[in-house]
Amino acid sequence: MAEGSSTPRPGLLLVTALEKDGKWAPSPPVAPEPGLELEKDPPPEGTLHKAQLNKVIFSKQPILADSPDALPLADTFTLADTIYPYSYVERSFRNDWNSVGMKCFQAQRVGFAVRIDATNDFIPLSSQQNDGRQTAIRPNNTKRQLTQVPIDDEENATSDAFTLSVLPRLVEGSNKLTFVVYGECDGNKGKFFMVHSQGEMTLNIAKGDREKYWATFGPFVPKSQHPQAAKLAADLKKLVTTQWPNEEVIHVTIPSEDWTLERNDLTGRIVKRSVEGAVVARLKSEPNKELCRMFMIGLEQEAKNNAGTSFGASAWGGNGGATDIPCSNAKKTK
Repeated sequence: MAEGSSTPRPGLLLVTALEKDGKWAPSPPVAPEPGLELEKDPPPEGTLHKAQLNKVIFSKQPILADSPDALPLADTFTLADTIYPYSYVERSFRNDWNSVGMKCFQAQRVGFAVRIDATNDFIPLSSQQNDGRQTAIRPNNTKRQLTQVPIDDEENATSDAFTLSVLPRLVEGSNKLTFVVYGECDGNKGKFFMVHSQGEMTLNIAKGDREKYWATFGPFVPKSQHPQAAKLAADLKKLVTTQWPNEEVIHVTIPSEDWTLERNDLTGRIVKRSVEGAVVARLKSEPNKELCRMFMIGLEQEAKNNAGTSFGASAWGGNGGATDIPCSNAKKTK
């Protein structure tokens, strides 16, 4: 059911970019086009959201679509708290785009991001296609908390990003954070970004809190399992130091339990063997002592005879992308 054309609701920010080089740097606002026809938006399910529309709100208790007014909200937390963020906007995300004359070619993407006020770092936490009006953290599809969640790259992408990429950039003491619900639309007018809602909170971190948190919830480095792990880890560290002179190697493990053999497709002759190593490193130019990255790197040895009983020196076997990891957990394995 249509509601007719509309002008943008107050507070919407329409831009061609939100960040530059990892910093919050919105481009100059773009003037909206005449609004398109809107779909009808039903009222919010819960009384809480009727009073908190177009904001990111926080609580130490789960926030649901039908939460009542009585649910206690908070804006100050510690790492011992379970933090629940939530946003419910006045119009659907699609209607927000329609109101500025933008018709997305596909369902627009909606994401959560954090801006660290002291440094202006802008860190996206998650992004997904979303035509609705509400945005919540949903680890494991049931829990909705941002903190007190073990690292699990497959299920808890949003809370993982907070633990891996936001916490290492915070300081002991008071940290002011702005949570941003943003949209991305590639449509009839080009590619644009929109800020649908924002909310501020404070995270107080006492000395040692982050290290205790990471020790409990991760991330962890895969432990060595190969019988020749010590020798292979030393080989891999030497190769990484040569290949990447700008990186300081913090720790190396060999999670592979055994060699993987590669054979000639026609003769079946063993031509090489390989293992995979986990390498934690930090850029030598990085001033933040907690900003490490973990790489999974292949290590291979060419066969020296047809029987595959003798092999040459260890060589670089290629690497995957980097995963953020706090340097405090560089030697913590699981």
